[in-house]
Amino acid sequence: MGELLHIKASAGAGKTYQLSLRYLKLLKRLRYPSAQNLRRIVAITFTNKAAEEMKERVLRFLKEIALDTAHGRKLAEETSLTPEEAQKWIEVIITHYSDFQIRTIDSLLFSILKALSFELDFKPEADVLFEVRKVFELIFDLLLSELEEEKALWLAALESYFNHDERGGFYPEPGLRNRLWGLFPKSKSLSPKKIDAERLKAKEAAAKQALKELLEFIEDTEPVEKALKKNLFSLNSLKRCSLADVRRRSLWKKKPEECLKKRPPLDPALKSLFIERFERFKECFLDWHKAQEEEMPFLRVAGYLPLLKRIEEKMEDYAKREGVVLGSEHWTRLVLEKLREGEIIPLVYAHFAARFAHFLFDEFQDTSRAQWEALKPLFEDALAVEGSLFLVGDVKQAIYRWRGGDWGLLEEVVQEGHFPMVEAPQIQVLTYNFRSHPELVKFFNQIFAPLTSPAFVSTTFTEEVLGKKAHPKVKKEFGENLLLAFKDHEQKPAQAPTGPAVIKIYEVQGTKDETREKIQEVFLKEVEAEWRKRKGTQGTPLAVLVRKHEEAEEVSSWLLREGFPVVTENALRLRCSRVVKGLLSFLRYLQHPEDHVSLYGFLASGLLPQGPRDERELVQVWRQGERYQQVIQEIRKGLRPFTNRRAPYELLQQLIRALELPPRLETDLSAHRPFVERLLELTHLFEIEEGPSLSKFLSFWEEGGLEEQVSLPEHVSAIRVLTVHKAKGLEFPVVFIPFTDWYPASLAPVEVYEGQLVHLKEPLSEELQKLRDEIRAEECQEALNLFYVAITRAREALYLFLNLSKGRKPLSKWVKTLIEETGLCTTELN
Repeated sequence: MGELLHIKASAGAGKTYQLSLRYLKLLKRLRYPSAQNLRRIVAITFTNKAAEEMKERVLRFLKEIALDTAHGRKLAEETSLTPEEAQKWIEVIITHYSDFQIRTIDSLLFSILKALSFELDFKPEADVLFEVRKVFELIFDLLLSELEEEKALWLAALESYFNHDERGGFYPEPGLRNRLWGLFPKSKSLSPKKIDAERLKAKEAAAKQALKELLEFIEDTEPVEKALKKNLFSLNSLKRCSLADVRRRSLWKKKPEECLKKRPPLDPALKSLFIERFERFKECFLDWHKAQEEEMPFLRVAGYLPLLKRIEEKMEDYAKREGVVLGSEHWTRLVLEKLREGEIIPLVYAHFAARFAHFLFDEFQDTSRAQWEALKPLFEDALAVEGSLFLVGDVKQAIYRWRGGDWGLLEEVVQEGHFPMVEAPQIQVLTYNFRSHPELVKFFNQIFAPLTSPAFVSTTFTEEVLGKKAHPKVKKEFGENLLLAFKDHEQKPAQAPTGPAVIKIYEVQGTKDETREKIQEVFLKEVEAEWRKRKGTQGTPLAVLVRKHEEAEEVSSWLLREGFPVVTENALRLRCSRVVKGLLSFLRYLQHPEDHVSLYGFLASGLLPQGPRDERELVQVWRQGERYQQVIQEIRKGLRPFTNRRAPYELLQQLIRALELPPRLETDLSAHRPFVERLLELTHLFEIEEGPSLSKFLSFWEEGGLEEQVSLPEHVSAIRVLTVHKAKGLEFPVVFIPFTDWYPASLAPVEVYEGQLVHLKEPLSEELQKLRDEIRAEECQEALNLFYVAITRAREALYLFLNLSKGRKPLSKWVKTLIEETGLCTTELN
């Protein structure tokens, strides 16, 4: 019988250690060290970094066993490997490193694709084109150039775009292009829905006619018009409103007889006629409204499908013609289609020169259903011959729904009966946290403890997150999913405390701008204290985690302004540096001496020797008049020869010397040095391409030059600013989370439902309303998962800011609810 094992590994639980240990146990099970046996084990990760880390860990463990170290003896006891066996396996791995099957899921699927190249009719040497959007843009433009030949397709798409999707603009091409690109990844599974548009029109016409007859009867029958209560019914407003707005009118909400005054009583015959016409209209309206709910969500976007299918067809032709594979989704789908044919599996094994027997799967909660279905035949084959499948995952760390991650697979796969060839799945929970200080572990346990209480989750918390109007079934499922995710969240600290931990939670109320201002002041103060305490530490002593790249840039600009060295996951833009902006402001002032705004910008940068160092001092100086005029005139005079030659590169170098910046770029302005070097590099390139023109050079910066980027090495001692997604799997001594006003991702108006495009805007049937609520519930759970991942990166100190802005309820308000339930303390910022 096959063996199915599931390890539930919360943050810091040592999952990489467990995966590496499992790999060594499998080496022992295969007994004879050989390349063929090495190829029988496949470990699957999601990133190259994770794959390399696991390879390094396996080799290090084998080395420890082979050298018979103290740790090696412990590993030998756990794995039953002898030093001699470990030494032989090291030799096999080094000699046959390409057979060391610890790889990303994408690389494994692509290798399988190459094995099936003949069956799939494409060249095995085909290149992978990850930038699928470029091909999409190319095909879109090609079809646009063939507008006359493809007129019907474009007209149908534009009808959906303008009339139903409620998107507009004088020039629709960019918006339509973006809408189609958003739908393209789902286009392969789409099928057209038969929609009876004429039936809809007929029902709408009948409802309008019934309303017209009702209104005409009221107008022509004075006693009826007088009998209608004015505070309940306005004839003129009813005439003006659209058919869809009728349900919002008070007449609709009352029974017809309730709308009539009791005194004087209306003639029974007239009352009967009024009720008859009213009920007829209501019947026609409800008939039309029901048809709207059933058909309109599909009709609104049906026009996109023919054009999407044509783009897909043309892109497939392009890929075959150019000999490329279009991205991982493309090859996953191709592998999925072929591996469903049972006789194909031996061809895969022939390609790898071994039959897979054992699989290890890391971060399984982030697997997409397509990836799982594509590899499932291989797992079934291994389990059928006493192989094994080892899954490591954690539902509360599932944060990749946007790229197809389906955490529900984790619970589905380990259910008894999912793999008939497995007698009973084994589930193990890792209960220790090897990363964080005991006080932090206690805090993590406390803040999420309410999410293990069915009473709290099903009432207070579910309504706080989803609102009262959410579909009852969705609220129930959301509560059950939260309980399942946080069921085993509690951990024990594995390390002894070395000094106290720092946990600070700040609360701030107000608008977004108000909260940002308050947070910035306290955040920089706390960063200064921690940086001073840990300055000189190699690597990244402090990390700032944010939700979006724009927030990373905002925080980076705060830090750089104060002189802190900063490393981000993406390159920083030059506009983040006040030094760069100050230099360019002075060049603009040189070009236009009457430009006092540029002069003010230069002085505000703090670059002038002995000049104002902050905004407050500058305002005082500015009011005093020409205090620094003589110094500025001397700098201008020294730069005049270079200004006359209009050579921006030489002028910039001389300005840097005149401002005595070189020594400061090594000391108090060291964080800005890479920005200044990038500025000089770009200036030199500009001069080569455009010539020595200062006016053109300044125009270049005004038109977007400040959006140029500078990359900083990650190994330097600096504050790391990165998104929570990039922080997954990492840890830092100190973690700052300055913004928690995260909203669930905006609901896409166009979705796919049962293989068909649907527009999720009211009126919606109960089924589609439930779908809309389900999508929102999934987004809300992912927002909570992001928060869990963010705070659990901290080893020694955590600074958390709750932005309790007015209006919609962001994540910070949900966290506030958890804090109130647990009785944890916060500090309010006034």
